[in-house]
Parts: sequence; structure tokens; C-alpha cells
Amino acid sequence: MALFLSIDFGLPGAVDTQGARPYTGPNPLWNNSSIFIDGGPSQTQTKVGTPTSVKVRVSSAGEARNFVTVDAYVMAPFAGPLTPAAAVRTLQGFAGQITPGSGAPNPLDPHVVTCLIQDPVLGGVPWTPTQADMDRTTNGHFCLIANAHAEEPVDGATVPGATPFDVVNDPHQGQRNISVLQDKSLKAFTFQVFGPADGEKFALDIQQFGAKEFGASERWLLTSLANVKAVPRGGQRLFLTGRKGVEDIPLTQSRKGLRGQLDLGQAGTHDLAGLARVGGQVKAALAERPGALRDWGDGRLVLQAGPKGLTATVAVERDDAPGTLLGFDAVVRDAAGRSLGGLRMLTLQK
Repeated sequence: MALFLSIDFGLPGAVDTQGARPYTGPNPLWNNSSIFIDGGPSQTQTKVGTPTSVKVRVSSAGEARNFVTVDAYVMAPFAGPLTPAAAVRTLQGFAGQITPGSGAPNPLDPHVVTCLIQDPVLGGVPWTPTQADMDRTTNGHFCLIANAHAEEPVDGATVPGATPFDVVNDPHQGQRNISVLQDKSLKAFTFQVFGPADGEKFALDIQQFGAKEFGASERWLLTSLANVKAVPRGGQRLFLTGRKGVEDIPLTQSRKGLRGQLDLGQAGTHDLAGLARVGGQVKAALAERPGALRDWGDGRLVLQAGPKGLTATVAVERDDAPGTLLGFDAVVRDAAGRSLGGLRMLTLQK
């Protein structure tokens, strides 16, 4: 198997260079750095009426693959397992050949395939989001899933609409569920939570992360914002810009814990700080011994959801200095601690 979407492309010490699954590196599966939006305000955000495409870096381990197709699915923000049928839009791109390797960290590299709306008359055209598209998300934030497959030699396949994505086991698939929250989206960011197809219980773990888990995907997402720039000052440092009468501010990690509320409708409203404390304990236990959990554990948020999932709204309280970052993951897990998918949120204080 040669084609794969490198989960940790661009990270120092990246291990996903051959597409081996299960992935053993530190980057979350839902934070694949090979997938991004082009044309919007950020790599995972767009606007009404803005010509938009999805770009996907396709890697090849071994020999070249010819006549490669990439299917890109634009999804409303979600955590958990999902199928192609849930996509807000499905875009498609093509490459005559993908040569060995992953190419250079450049959006114009030949390994990066541009995915567009495929019109039967016009061919590939950018996706121009409508208000109906935007109504399914918060402030234009979207999650992305991509699937690559080749005709010669045959490598990978399309994903039928009712078949769940399998980014855990299939290297042809990748997922980038990450959003930068600032301004209004800090106060109310909505996403869907899905559990196992059989309706069994699952846990929604909230897990704060810090500088050690801040990698290329986060960096590239931040620098795609209009109010963040990279400056070559002892390495590429990131700065918050655009504040009237104020010098640019270097971005730093917040030293404070996560605070706020998670509203799950009929499943109740929950304190983010408490959930993050328990989520950190779960994360540490799984890091020490994967699959170690045998029951849900005290304080975890254990849920059940039907096919339509649950609607979650997170409101984050931030009161520290401008330029501080605070990030956390919402992770859906089964009783043994196996991840069923997640969503990464990176908050930026302006």
C-alpha cells in the first residue's frame, strides 16, 4: 500500500512517513496536517460567497501511483465516528501522478491536490459557500476529511456514503478537525457529538494540551489568520498583530486551566474545568498503558446518542493577556479508552 495522508507532516521527528497504521506518533488522528481549506479566513474556515477549495497533501511510500483521485468532505464540526453522507459539501481533485515521498511544505508542491466542486459542464470549480452552508457551523468553521485512491496500480477505494470513515486503520483517509476560537466563537461554539453506530455508551473526554503538543498543524492554522504572523526572530516566532496603537504581541501558551461550560441540551450542562481535570487523568493513564481503562471511571462524561448525535455548545472563559493560547481536545472514547474520533479547539486571546 503506497498512498497515504501523513498525519504529522511538518512536525519535527515525524513518524508517519510510510503510512503505517495504527499511527504511533503524538499527533491526534483528527489533527492531520496534510489537509486544509484554501480561500477562507483560515485553513479550517471560510465565508459566504468566498471561492473556496480544499487542498490535500498526498504521500506515497514506495513506487509512484498514477491517476490519483482525492475526495474531500467538508463537515460541520464534530467529534466521533461519521459517514460521507453527513458532508456539507463533497469536493474532488485529481493528480496524474504522485511520486514517492510527501514533497516540500509548500501548498504548490505537486503532492498537494486541489479539490473542487466537479460540475458536469464546467468541470472543477471552487466551492462558493451559501448561507445555508454557514448555518450548519459556527462562524464558518468546518472540519475536513479526505480520502485518496489511485487507478494504476489500484490503491485504495472510494468510501460509500453510508460507510463510516476509518481514519484509525486506513492510511488513505485523513481528518483535520481543528478550529481557532476567538471573539464570538469563544462564547458559543457548536459541534456535533457522535457515538458508536450500535448506540452503546461512550465517554466525551475534555483534554487540555500545552506547548509540547503544539505542532505544525496548529502553527500553519494560526499563521493563516489575518491577525497572526510569523517573524524570523530566533526561529519562526508567532505574533498577534492588527491591534490599533499596540505593538505586535508574541503568542504564548496560557498558564491557566480551562474554564467555561459545555452544554449538551437534554444531556445537561457541564463544567469544563472539572471535565478537563478528569480528562487529563484519563490521558495520562492511556499514555502510560494504552487500552488500560476497564470501566468509565469517576467523573467522566458518559453519554449515549442516536444516529443524529448530540449537539454540544462550548463557551470558554478567557481573562488572561492578549496573545495567549489555550487549547483542548474533545475526544469520544469507548470504555477501554479507544478513540472513536475527536475535535481540537485552539483559543486565542485578542
